[in-house]
Amino acid sequence: MKNIFLFALTLCMSLSAAAQVVTETRTPKKNENTNLYEKVPEEGKYVGYAGIEIASPGAFGDGGANFGFTTAHGLMINESIFVGGGLGYIADFYNKQGLFPVFADGRYFFRSQFQRRIYPHIAARLGALIPTQGNVGVMGQLAIGLRVPFSDSFAMNIEVGPQYGTHYERQHAIGEISDNGSPFKSNGYRFAFFGRVNFEF
Repeated sequence: MKNIFLFALTLCMSLSAAAQVVTETRTPKKNENTNLYEKVPEEGKYVGYAGIEIASPGAFGDGGANFGFTTAHGLMINESIFVGGGLGYIADFYNKQGLFPVFADGRYFFRSQFQRRIYPHIAARLGALIPTQGNVGVMGQLAIGLRVPFSDSFAMNIEVGPQYGTHYERQHAIGEISDNGSPFKSNGYRFAFFGRVNFEF
């Protein structure tokens, strides 16, 4: 009887240990087997962005394409929120004018252990718009985007959204046609749209 009891006890302990091994094997820890989930920036980590962007025609001036580059730098203040600041240069080709945005930058990443290669986020920028001629203006942007990580310290962010900011025009006398020699001055505000590709490091 004693031998049967010891055998049953040994069998129960063996089955329990086997079940624990199977459970640990089939239930991976956070960040395991989730394909780059661990490569979202960590809390307290410095993050830099550099990229190109294009705004819809007439976003800053009388018409034409607006193309340039921006860079932003800051910290992940927790596992989902980035806060920083940046600057850039936007060329208004139609008006032969340049603008320098200087802005605060923020992003919120939607993180999940069930995600795989892309991480949706929302972003916002707010700051000043400094033209090479004319008065200093303002610009704000809201964006939705996707973050695609390539390694522990390098990723690509694709963002699109609306922007609202100072609109500039060539000033000319009544009855005259504006030309590129006329003064470039702020004239109200305008909604537009933009697209941006950032490389994160």
